Amino acid sequence: MKKIKHLLVLLFLLLSTATGYAQNDQDYIVEKPTVTIEHLYKNITCSNQKKFLEEQGFKYDRMLKVEQTNAYIYSLEDDNDVSIFLYCYKSEALHMSFNMAEDVFTEAKNTTIKDREFKKIKQTSEDTIFTKGAYAYIFSNKSHSIGIRVKTRDDN
Repeated sequence: MKKIKHLLVLLFLLLSTATGYAQNDQDYIVEKPTVTIEHLYKNITCSNQKKFLEEQGFKYDRMLKVEQTNAYIYSLEDDNDVSIFLYCYKSEALHMSFNMAEDVFTEAKNTTIKDREFKKIKQTSEDTIFTKGAYAYIFSNKSHSIGIRVKTRDDN
């Protein structure tokens, strides 16, 4: 549990690492931020979210009613700068976003721009949307958040 917390904290602090970074004195690897975001999004459901995210080092903060969805908010126990917003409709996780400090967000966005696996499909003054595999990533400059959702036909 402690190792997972350390991994998550290090992940968000070392977002500029593009290909992975092995710690010499540790027995784990810090990967690209999108790898961890995908892992969380693939494995979360709206019925397992509380237990699953707490196992990953996040603590439940509150629930908001947003339009027709429920938005569950979690934050890293040891870091108030990183929060997860999970948007659920019925039992399906529609969208997940990670809010973070501006400098960490900028590093993550710059790393993604340089990664050839990502295809930029849209850019506005507030958002930049990339696709990779089955997912769309939304970088919101206004809220310093990275969102993930399943790619739709409009994302091609």
